[in-house]
Amino acid sequence: EILHALDIPIDSDDDNCDNFLSDDELLDGLEDLDVFQVDLHPNIEENIDLNVQNDIAVEKERSKSPAYRRKTQRVLPDISNNKKTNKRPISPVKVYSNVDWKNGNLIMNEQFIKFSGNTDLPTEIKKLYTPLEFFKYFFDDILLEKILYETIQFSIEKNVNKPLKISLDDLKKFIGILVMMSIINLPNSRSFWNETIGNNIIQNTMSVNKFEEIRKNLHFNDNNKMLPAENPEHDRLHKIRPLITHLQEKCKSIPLEENLSIDEQICPTKSRSFLKMYMPLKPHKWGYKLFVLCGVSGFSYNFEVYTGLENNSEKRLPSEPNLGACANVVMRLSRCIPENINHKLYFDNYYTTLAVMVELAKKNIHCLGTLRKNRIPGLLLPNENEMKKKPRGFSAECLAGVDGIPITAIQWKDNKTVSLLSTFVGKEPISEVQRFDKKLKKRIPVECPKVVQVYNKHMGGVDLLDSIIGRYRIAMRSKKWYFKLFYHFLDMSLVNAWLLYRRAYENEATIPLAKFRQEVAVALCQSGMISTPTRGRKKKEETKNYKKRGVQTHAPSRDVRYDHIDHFPKVGENRVRCKNEKCN
Repeated sequence: EILHALDIPIDSDDDNCDNFLSDDELLDGLEDLDVFQVDLHPNIEENIDLNVQNDIAVEKERSKSPAYRRKTQRVLPDISNNKKTNKRPISPVKVYSNVDWKNGNLIMNEQFIKFSGNTDLPTEIKKLYTPLEFFKYFFDDILLEKILYETIQFSIEKNVNKPLKISLDDLKKFIGILVMMSIINLPNSRSFWNETIGNNIIQNTMSVNKFEEIRKNLHFNDNNKMLPAENPEHDRLHKIRPLITHLQEKCKSIPLEENLSIDEQICPTKSRSFLKMYMPLKPHKWGYKLFVLCGVSGFSYNFEVYTGLENNSEKRLPSEPNLGACANVVMRLSRCIPENINHKLYFDNYYTTLAVMVELAKKNIHCLGTLRKNRIPGLLLPNENEMKKKPRGFSAECLAGVDGIPITAIQWKDNKTVSLLSTFVGKEPISEVQRFDKKLKKRIPVECPKVVQVYNKHMGGVDLLDSIIGRYRIAMRSKKWYFKLFYHFLDMSLVNAWLLYRRAYENEATIPLAKFRQEVAVALCQSGMISTPTRGRKKKEETKNYKKRGVQTHAPSRDVRYDHIDHFPKVGENRVRCKNEKCN
């Protein structure tokens, strides 16, 4: 009763689950349950044992000592008048406890679960051609103008007499330098302006002092609009909220793939922030935790940054029940998935519960995930001791119907026991996979259920996104905690732009990620730039007319050629072929 009243999911047995409450919320919940109501005698001394009274007398004598008071000085909270004015609404966690499991195999009709959605890209995206155009679909001028305005306002708040004087092109050059730095590895940011080991493109784009001045004043939202921490609508990500909201809307505008997956992602950092988490099993143990919805290609369709306040009742839709902290993450991220077109959603055992499977299946969103057996009682599956006696490749399956939704639980023995829960695929048909046998020192065929093969094929979208981001990451240090999130979202936008570029031109030759980032960086660094001719009179040798034509100059990128800046016609003496694409 206490767990339900305090909104603590009883099916979450992992320490990583968001099942914590503040001290005030815990005291309020216990007072509502009459935990503190104890009948006492009007005379306080009648309620204390004689030995306890002697101990209290001794403590009173010791408390007269100044040294003792300094050691034990502590302000205790007054729980008598500790009522909060804005209490969080309490809603019970939806749990299916009495489920009748039976032995059997789930065999679904392929027509019943066939994907009927449309994955064609809209015309707006098909018209995009250059890498910069794909990147600007996510980081468009609307977002950049918002960042520019907040940056200038922040510099004015710091010093009215010395406001930051930059333009939109300067902000684009700043982002272009960040992207260029992610491709080239140098000891620190100032090394890119070094005469010996520096980069000419960065040096010709902006001075190091101006770059650091922009980075010092870079801002994304108005601090004066931030609500205090006591307010129920307080946003811990207020400083970077416009950037998150804009990118979420852009990612959701892309048609979703048939197979999707939800998993955790780490933005690596060791900056001083209470949002930073320690996860020893991750490649990057320290950082901000994100929950991401990805496709098989690695494209991110939706994401949210974990702050500890996402599980509040106010942030759930009226039609969404409380399924527990872990399952509620799946419900929030899956809001952008269209209903009744048979999308397939995959996740690991951190999110898998019966309740989330049933709720999504009612929307014709079929789910498959690994399972923690202690979350679902009554499963007709062998225990660990029985599985140790079984040969490698052994599998078992049991079925149940929950609110009219067929659900199957499968257990398979490989090197370790694997348990899965599914609403659209079962154990049959069983095929063979190759596994290495340590005793025989060779690879042997092992039976493998179909559900395992389907899960392995479609689950790794978020891991693929992490690996692509990790190849060329913006590794610039900062004391401001939200800068690392800005760099992470910039990297994510570049990866999404590259994956969208490959998806739009899947039948044509595409460029690799490094070349894609390089073209984006060069185009941003040259935005609004006017080329100045060399000073002085030309030498006589340069004015001679040679019969042989020299090497042609490298043509600038398409974005620079058509930016309507510094492209004036001039009369030439020699006849050359017209460089217009449509001219013969």
